[in-house]
Amino acid sequence: MSGNTILIQDVMGEKVASFTREKQAVVNYNKSLLDAYKLGIQEGLATGLGFGLVMFITFGTYALAIWFGRKMIVDKGYSRGSVINASPCMSAFVTSQVAAYKMFETIKSKLEIDASKTSGKKLDDIRGDIELRDVHFSYPARSDEQIFSGFSLSIPSGTAAALVGQSGSGKSTVISLIE
Repeated sequence: MSGNTILIQDVMGEKVASFTREKQAVVNYNKSLLDAYKLGIQEGLATGLGFGLVMFITFGTYALAIWFGRKMIVDKGYSRGSVINASPCMSAFVTSQVAAYKMFETIKSKLEIDASKTSGKKLDDIRGDIELRDVHFSYPARSDEQIFSGFSLSIPSGTAAALVGQSGSGKSTVISLIE
């Protein structure tokens, strides 16, 4: 290269000497633009097909509901009002079916621990005394408001206790500390 040749970098990171490789730099740049263009077309196609499918399902469901409503009116003698009034109930049926499915799956699931079995490790002496001493606490979001200031609690083993208070008074915090 002569003393007055200027070196620059093209978009591909290659060094380009002025007046010698400009055409190659333009070709590389145009190739990169073409690749980006092709990816944009693929993305648009995928988005369009996905949106079209969602709309097809949505309007297909509407068409099915209208067809079924018409069938109920013509074949079964339902009134238009009763068909329209029944449509919100259908969503309640679907919601209840989903909830029932989840509930029955939970009922059918096999537990890892069988509480009815007497086998297993038995601990000799367990006392469930609970004691909290001089607890100070405030929520991070409300650090200026003290929830507990020197709170102490003692619950002997075998005793039933209840935590009562307004929302935000620290009941769940006490349970978390005990756990």
